[in-house]
Amino acid sequence: VVTSPSGTSSSIAPPPSEATISAVADALRPRAAMAVANQQKSAMQRLSAVPTFMVTNATGQPYLTPLDSNYQVGLIFFDVSEAEEMHKEMVSQPTSADAKILPMTLDKAIQMVRARPTPSGAKDAEGKDVLMCFRFFVPQRQKAHANGLAKDGFKGGIPLFRARGMTIEKNGETIVPLFFDKDDLEAAWKTMCDDARKEGRGGDPIPSRPQVDVEELFDVVEMMEQLGTRHPDVKYIGFFPPQKSVSILDQAQQGQGTGTAKPQPAKMHMNPKG
Repeated sequence: VVTSPSGTSSSIAPPPSEATISAVADALRPRAAMAVANQQKSAMQRLSAVPTFMVTNATGQPYLTPLDSNYQVGLIFFDVSEAEEMHKEMVSQPTSADAKILPMTLDKAIQMVRARPTPSGAKDAEGKDVLMCFRFFVPQRQKAHANGLAKDGFKGGIPLFRARGMTIEKNGETIVPLFFDKDDLEAAWKTMCDDARKEGRGGDPIPSRPQVDVEELFDVVEMMEQLGTRHPDVKYIGFFPPQKSVSILDQAQQGQGTGTAKPQPAKMHMNPKG
């Protein structure tokens, strides 16, 4: 295990804490009855479609960043471009020239973040074990978006973005989408407006700009786990990963010959009751 450059502690998401379940549930509760197939899926199953990335050596061991004198942290990225920045820095150094970007699904990454720290193999000045843990690197562009949207500033963690009133029909499922990338939300909203205009749908016109709320990943996940997948505040939730990261992961899988099934196109709708 090789230590990567320090100076990233301010961008590391804190470990998960107790969620404010009632507040999160109320914010995500759909305002219209929707039949949905994905109510059978657990939180972790729904997160398995979200890619994350870690920079490792050739054998898959993570490069570690000092967190403090007692801990070193393996960083897990949502934004593949931020993982690429770390990778570029690592391969420029002779001791880490074999660095690679290792993709993994978010459900596996959350298990790593939740796990207890383990010995890293390094010792501190007193000869004590330096412990290793894993933390998410907060996507900096999304953090800026969240800070701009939250009334009192985003409290920290991994931001998720929700457009009030938007539902999506995908693969026969109707869901309330939570986006990891605000730009993807904006693009989905534009597509919804364009489709409504082309199809001449009646009713009130859809606003050209969405009203966007910010949630925190672990708050939502813990709510889903505590309330159960059949609870009305849970069964409609769907996670939409950054499209750039999905595209890169698909390319990597196709290059390895594994491929991925082509998803069915999504159909977006505006629920006038929000």
